This record gives sequence, C-alpha cells and structure tokens, in this order.
Amino acid sequence: MDLQGRTLNLGETALLQDEVYPFTWNLQKNGIMLSTLHNHWLMNNPNLVYAHYTSVEETLSFARKVAEGYKVLQ
Repeated sequence: MDLQGRTLNLGETALLQDEVYPFTWNLQKNGIMLSTLHNHWLMNNPNLVYAHYTSVEETLSFARKVAEGYKVLQ
C-alpha cells in the first residue's frame, strides 16, 4: 500500500462469450484496465472467456467498480 492508500488490485472473471463486451466495457469506463482476455480450453461448451483486469487505487473502490460490472451479467 502506498502513502495514499492505493494498492495493486487484480481480478479474473470467467464469462460467456456474449457477456465479454458488456462486462469489460463497464470495467473500462470505470478506469479498470483489461490486461488479458483469453480462453483456457478448446472446444468447450459453452465457450468460456477469461477476463483479467487490474487497477492501482483504493481496494474498496476497485471492489465496488467490479461489483458494478457484475450487474450487467445475467
């Protein structure tokens, strides 16, 4: 933690393909950087995509922004 209370925050979420854009757009509009977007398995059904994201800010702020991002998922 730095002197301003900021930390390095990392997250990973497994998403269905049609959830990727709404979720990642929501994170990015709130200042969270998408660092990686990929799949772990080939020919899985349903096709899961893993989003990795990061920010440097207060931890509770990061958690609130990610929680807001989850609201777009069904």
